[in-house]
Amino acid sequence: MESALQELARTKHPFYGVVTLTVMPIFGRMIEARDRATAGIGTAQIALALKAYRSEHDSYPPSLAPLEAAGWKLPLDPFGGKPFRYRRQGAGFVVWSLGPDMDDDNAARDYESYDEMVRRTPGLRERPPEDYDIVFRCAR
Repeated sequence: MESALQELARTKHPFYGVVTLTVMPIFGRMIEARDRATAGIGTAQIALALKAYRSEHDSYPPSLAPLEAAGWKLPLDPFGGKPFRYRRQGAGFVVWSLGPDMDDDNAARDYESYDEMVRRTPGLRERPPEDYDIVFRCAR
């Protein structure tokens, strides 16, 4: 079985095929990076709205619905286009995005331990694994 590059070399315009195979993955990574940044900004915006809500009501709401009822325009999760996830946790809260794997890991953020492993293991890739949620935690 021949490779995709060999197959493109046989076609009428092999240059276009090679360029496509080279450039298209870059666009995919750029889109993912944009969506990760958008998710991080969205969780921070919701966290600020939650802090403002707490300053007026002396506690965090049980869901994000009271924020919207109070007039806050909340962003949508760029991974799936649905609302960000939220829960109260102890005296604080957690807001999270599904992340690029589009799987709700219930605010799992195990890449923090991965970062520690990167510091102790030379040569290990420094980018966190893709299969975790994008999380904003607030202790109080």
